[in-house]
Amino acid sequence: MEPPSSPSSIITAPPDCSETARKLAKLIVEAKTCRLALLHYDSASESMVEWCWPADCEGRKVPPSNLEKHHKEFDFRFPCCVCADGGGRGAYVEVAVYPWWNNTTNSNFWTARCASNKCGYEVKMDMYCQLAPLAAFPYPRRAMKNSESLLFD
Repeated sequence: MEPPSSPSSIITAPPDCSETARKLAKLIVEAKTCRLALLHYDSASESMVEWCWPADCEGRKVPPSNLEKHHKEFDFRFPCCVCADGGGRGAYVEVAVYPWWNNTTNSNFWTARCASNKCGYEVKMDMYCQLAPLAAFPYPRRAMKNSESLLFD
């Protein structure tokens, strides 16, 4: 048998990504099925951990419908999706948080979902807001930008 005529004609096997796919699927299932806390990805431990829900000035959890406004005013991040896996220690990919209309119940429910729609992270947030506020945290206010401070002078 003769050697191939060029290196490009050598057939190589594709990389085996099944272990990574199984790991990510396990993490997503864990987040979707946990009923005790809203879980999100922690790149330091490479596992799902409880997301510290923001608290208002009276210590109550901020309702999902007010999270976007609270996010602009206070220094916290939305949950992290598993897209951060493999990004190294400290990697963080914020999810998109938005209302989703349910035609069956004719009502909105709030969803935290992978913003790029790649990893499959998706959690309904409403039920977690109802739970005891064990993980509610009063985040600090964001520093105002110069353009914002001029509006109030």
